[in-house]
Amino acid sequence: MIEWNGPRLACGTPMSGSRKRRVDPAPTWEAKVSLKSGIFPDRWQVAAAALALAAGWIHVFVAPEHLEEWVGYGAFFVLVSVLQMGFALLLLVRTPPRSQLLWAGVLGNAAIVALWVITRTAGIPLFGPAAGEVEVVGALDIVSKLAELGLIACLVVMLRAVPAEMNRRLIAA
Repeated sequence: MIEWNGPRLACGTPMSGSRKRRVDPAPTWEAKVSLKSGIFPDRWQVAAAALALAAGWIHVFVAPEHLEEWVGYGAFFVLVSVLQMGFALLLLVRTPPRSQLLWAGVLGNAAIVALWVITRTAGIPLFGPAAGEVEVVGALDIVSKLAELGLIACLVVMLRAVPAEMNRRLIAA
C-alpha cells in the first residue's frame, strides 16, 4: 500500500486538516481484464460461445449430407463442428479468455468464412469428386456464416479490451 498524507502547499507543508489516507496501487493488467472489472463483460463471452455453438451445430446437421457425397467432405464438416463446439466450451471455461484463444477463434472462423466464399464463387478447391464445382448458396449456409461473422465481431471486441502492451508481448513472443 502507498501512503498519501493529503494535500500539501507548494512549499511541501501539509495543509491543515490533512489526514493520512491509504491508496491502493494501480491494478495489474490481469486484475483489469476480468469479468468483475467490466472490461470483459460476461455477455461478450456468452454471446461468442452461443454463436460458436450455433455454427457448430449447423455443421453437425449438414455433415451426413456431405459424408454421402464424399468421406473427406463429411470429415471436414465433423472436424469443423468439433472445433467450433470445443472453442465455445473453452470460451466459457477460461475467464478471462487469453488473447491467444481469441486470436485462434478469429483466424479459424475467418478461414471457414473465406473457404465458404471460395466454394460458392470459384468452386470447391483441390480435393474430392466435386473439385472445381461451384456450390449453391443455401439458407443454412447463410445462417452459419452470419453466426461465424458475429462470433468474429464478439472476439474482436474482447481483443480490443486486452491492453496494447500485452498484445505486443504476445506478438513478439
